[in-house]
Amino acid sequence: MDEYCLPRTQVPERLYRVQYDKSMTNDVEKGLTANNMQTFTEDTAKFGSAVENHINDYNDEGTSMFISTFASKAQAEDWMCRKWRSYGKGAQILEIETRHLGHGFVYRAGEVAQALELDTSYTTYDDLSSEYLILHFIPARAIVARRAKMVTPKLEDDASPAPSPQTGSISATVTEASTVTKKKPRNRSVVVAQYQCSEYSDNGSRETSIRSRR
Repeated sequence: MDEYCLPRTQVPERLYRVQYDKSMTNDVEKGLTANNMQTFTEDTAKFGSAVENHINDYNDEGTSMFISTFASKAQAEDWMCRKWRSYGKGAQILEIETRHLGHGFVYRAGEVAQALELDTSYTTYDDLSSEYLILHFIPARAIVARRAKMVTPKLEDDASPAPSPQTGSISATVTEASTVTKKKPRNRSVVVAQYQCSEYSDNGSRETSIRSRR
């Protein structure tokens, strides 16, 4: 695993994590913890298999030793809108300052996939090229902001009917946006955003609008 770690100088200063209710990554008081906190291997084949399972989202029993993040906030927002059906109650975007990680086990997903010739059938080029995998743990001090929370409609046990796919869009309203620091830094704005995530059209295109106020 050490062989594929990025040097500190190549890790982006800020990464963006989509944290959602049914995620394999746990959001706890001490930070974000991967579902599998024990595994560490120097076997290249086992490492490659773990990365392949993670990026394609077919891990056995829903376990992974990695936490996915994006270098681009726009890509994180795009991923969040495309995956809204899987969330349960909702999702939010966390901003992570990598200088506070406390360890150097960060991997560029696309680079590892190319080097080890991994199967990338169940992900997209845009996701893979922006995705960074962090091993095991992200401490709370590294999470500098929680930018927005998107609440998805209940698809079951709801008195109102679920949105029809024919409508082409579904609104997701932000219910929470706050920084995680106890003392709010001077001049820091809290962004409240409303995400409107449209269904894909027949040609695969999708429009996503994001309105924000400070």
